[in-house]
Amino acid sequence: MNQLLPIVLILSFVLTGCGSSSLTSDFNPTKGASSGTVDADEPNPEPLRNQLMTAISYDGVTFIPNDSWITDQAGAPDLIEKDGLIYLYYSGWLVGNKINKSAVAISEDSGQTWNFKYIEIAEQPALEPPDDIDIVILDDGTFRMYFTAGNGSHTGIHYAESNDGINFTYKAATVFPTDTWILDSTTYFLDDQWHMYAQADAKIDDIWHLISADGIYWEITEQTSFPFEGNLHIPSNGYMLDGNFHMLMFSPETGEVRSRHTTDSYNWTVDEDVRIGPLDDGRKVGDSSVIQIGDRYLMVYTTTIPEDK
Repeated sequence: MNQLLPIVLILSFVLTGCGSSSLTSDFNPTKGASSGTVDADEPNPEPLRNQLMTAISYDGVTFIPNDSWITDQAGAPDLIEKDGLIYLYYSGWLVGNKINKSAVAISEDSGQTWNFKYIEIAEQPALEPPDDIDIVILDDGTFRMYFTAGNGSHTGIHYAESNDGINFTYKAATVFPTDTWILDSTTYFLDDQWHMYAQADAKIDDIWHLISADGIYWEITEQTSFPFEGNLHIPSNGYMLDGNFHMLMFSPETGEVRSRHTTDSYNWTVDEDVRIGPLDDGRKVGDSSVIQIGDRYLMVYTTTIPEDK
């Protein structure tokens, strides 16, 4: 692909910030890294030094960073579209005036501007703050949000549902085995079945593949891992391209995002080349999510906040 794309097109595709629209923001995006530290056992410490940025692609394969910033102290992005709105779910450290909070940024203009909203979960039992938001839209338009949370002694996957993508009602723990911690799910519907990939005990060499008819009651079908050229990669999010489901996967070691594609979620083919990362300044790229907007693809990815910011 020709890298010398018209600069105006690239920059005009995604401009970020708080937009003026019928939606109003609950808070402004966070700027700068946290000056604090957390204990190793503190839930969700990663976003302190991370930020969410964007890249675009015209073929769904080669993604070009366009230096468009969304927010700092954030990670684990997950994009979804409904009724012309783009919803970007993420986990943050300092989110407005709240600490260790998940949020959603909503765009009414194809990702040019964003409105930031706190996610609210009614009827939630005593749990640690929800993390690693994993969002799907059901056939009836309901937002179903899977998330990682512990109860003080154990960690697993829970789910909640919403009509507007902002105000959710807690439903239940959906993957919560007593002998294994399960976290960081990636869920999608393919070939008439729900599929979920999640880490067991935070090990990237032990990824559970679970299946479900309704997305609520799950059974494990295999334990697997995803190496690329000797480096294990962590499943992130996926998108459809040319009739195949492409799963994005990132390596904490190399700082690159790769992908594999499948038609059945059991037989995966490694895609050639790197989707994105590391960046030109050497910063690694982590969790990412992609959504198609017309004839283009928008990626939101996680990287570290530059040291001079």
